[in-house]
Amino acid sequence: MQLQGQKKAEVGPTFQAKYKGMFHCIGTIFKEEGLRALWKGIFAGLQRQCVFAGLRIGLYGPVRDTICRDNKPGQQPSLLQRISAGLITGAFGICVASPTDVVKIRLQAEGKKAPGEPRKYNGSLDAYSKIIKEEGFKGLYSGLGANIVRNSIMNAAELASYDQIKATFLNMFPAVKPEDKRLHFVCGLSAGFIAVCFASPADVLKTRLMNVKNFSYFFYIILFYIISF
Repeated sequence: MQLQGQKKAEVGPTFQAKYKGMFHCIGTIFKEEGLRALWKGIFAGLQRQCVFAGLRIGLYGPVRDTICRDNKPGQQPSLLQRISAGLITGAFGICVASPTDVVKIRLQAEGKKAPGEPRKYNGSLDAYSKIIKEEGFKGLYSGLGANIVRNSIMNAAELASYDQIKATFLNMFPAVKPEDKRLHFVCGLSAGFIAVCFASPADVLKTRLMNVKNFSYFFYIILFYIISF
């Protein structure tokens, strides 16, 4: 659905959106391409999650503690410190994992092919190989600037809000134990909602840029640093 606006810009006023909403999109893909099509790019997605999630979550605590090293003994990290840690680990994680994101987007963007028309990519490994061969190594970093912005915002919003909401609940309700599963569920649900709301505009931008070949991403890196400072 994020790519429909891009198609409209290419085709012009005559363009008619294929998908009219989330459920209509799911139904159309299932009807035209089968159930398996809803899992397109899953292996690239798993590669992306393992690398990105491992770095952004695994490094969040150490980076947050480093930022808070000058805090007074017993002083909790401030919201700004938590956000800073999320921005740093999110940016670093996606710089490493961005090629897996590009491959995932390219595989998912391939719709139903006409009879006899070959597929562009035959799996994630084939996609890596063809992107490097046709676009060079930089092709694996298409949309990097927007991807950094998107994932930094999402990581900061998700982890910082989870951390902050959990600390607030524990202060408000001393009887609640930190390991309480209900507490984790409420904090996780709230953090996920907040993260998606904040990162959605950058997510649309990232998806469209990653589906475009041979463009310079340096502008978006510079833009990210200008926004940061």
